[in-house]
Amino acid sequence: MGGDFVDVAEQNLKIDNLRRIHSLEEGRNQVLRLVARGEGLDTVLNLLCEKAQIYSPEMFCSILCFNPKTKTLHPAASVSLPKAYCEALDGVKIGSGVGSCGTAAFLKETVIVEDINTHPYWNQYKPLALSHGLQACWSEPIVGGDGRVYGTFAMYYAEPRRPNDEDLKFIEVSANLAAVVFENNENKQKLLEANNRLSQTVDKRTYELEQANLQLEQAFNEQQKLHIGHINEQKMLTTNR
Repeated sequence: MGGDFVDVAEQNLKIDNLRRIHSLEEGRNQVLRLVARGEGLDTVLNLLCEKAQIYSPEMFCSILCFNPKTKTLHPAASVSLPKAYCEALDGVKIGSGVGSCGTAAFLKETVIVEDINTHPYWNQYKPLALSHGLQACWSEPIVGGDGRVYGTFAMYYAEPRRPNDEDLKFIEVSANLAAVVFENNENKQKLLEANNRLSQTVDKRTYELEQANLQLEQAFNEQQKLHIGHINEQKMLTTNR
């Protein structure tokens, strides 16, 4: 009897897990469909975070974008973290030992902080995190195909927590998907800029051609006037003879 109960519980757990995996896959497909439709970066990243929450109801998801000029991180998307916490992280300079995300972006490596209370990376930001009920943070750098850092994908928990292999795989896949989103947006911006430059070049060439045609027309009119003048002079000379 007890064995049957355990078997049923295990079976239900497997079914729930399969449903969760299916929902996560469908969520990623939705993100890719938005990318293909050319939706804005904010919209796509927020959907990515929203769908990532399916992985664990206890997890708080966050995406920070990286500014390579200032070497700083800025909130890009989060549907579960407190707004005040996200705003407090705006403009944090990356570096070794600068929280989980600042370190991950700096080292281009996964950074796992199981307990914010005791980890040295969080000495500076521990009061901020604890005041918002955050005690664990795992961060994965969002790195493009060319090795460039676009930001970080982070998973927070309200209690100290160590990731298992499935957690590590999930955060890696999520960061890779975010990299696709960032790269696509960058390529779209480059294409728009190239089109604008081409349009400006065409407009400039068109203007130059119009000016050249105008000058040619003016020169032709002047020549025509001179020619008519010469003809009239010839007629007058012939008449006077």
